[in-house]
Amino acid sequence: MAAQCAGPSSFLGAHQELFESFVSARRGIPSRAKAFALRAADELARAGRPLLQALALDAAGLTSRARGIRARCGARVDVRPVWKGTPIHKRLATALTPRESEVARLAARGTTNRAIATALGLSERTVHHHCESIFSKLGIRSRWQLAPDLGERMGKLPTLPRQRT
Repeated sequence: MAAQCAGPSSFLGAHQELFESFVSARRGIPSRAKAFALRAADELARAGRPLLQALALDAAGLTSRARGIRARCGARVDVRPVWKGTPIHKRLATALTPRESEVARLAARGTTNRAIATALGLSERTVHHHCESIFSKLGIRSRWQLAPDLGERMGKLPTLPRQRT
C-alpha cells in the first residue's frame, strides 16, 4: 500500500493504525486495539471513507455507530468479522531474562544502545542483540513500540532467575 501512496499520507496511516488494531486484538491487548481502531476511524472519516470507518469502529467495539454509518451508505451487509481462533501468542520465548529486562527498561526510557552499554558494562553490540531478542519476545518491531508495550507486557511476562557465572 505504501507503494500506491506517494509518500506518507493520512490514508496510509489510517490503514496502518487499523492493522495495528487487529494485531493488538489478536495478541490480547484490547486497550491498545481500541485506541488504534479509534484513531483509524477518525482518520478514515476525514478521508471520506465511511465503510472503512465503519470497519474501524467495529474493531473498536462501537458496533451501533458502525451499523449507523453502513445504513447511511446503503450497505446491505451488517456482518462484523470476528476472530474465532485461539489468541496468537508471542513467537519465541515467554520470559525475558533479567538482563533483557534491564535493557528493556532503559530502552523504553529512550536511552541509546551506547548509553545502555556503558551503564550495564556491556558492549554496544551485545545491547543490540538483547534488543532484537526483546522485540522478538514481545512481538514488536521497533523501539518506539517498546515504551507503551512494556508496561502492559512486563506484568504478564515472568523474569527468568539470574544464573550465577
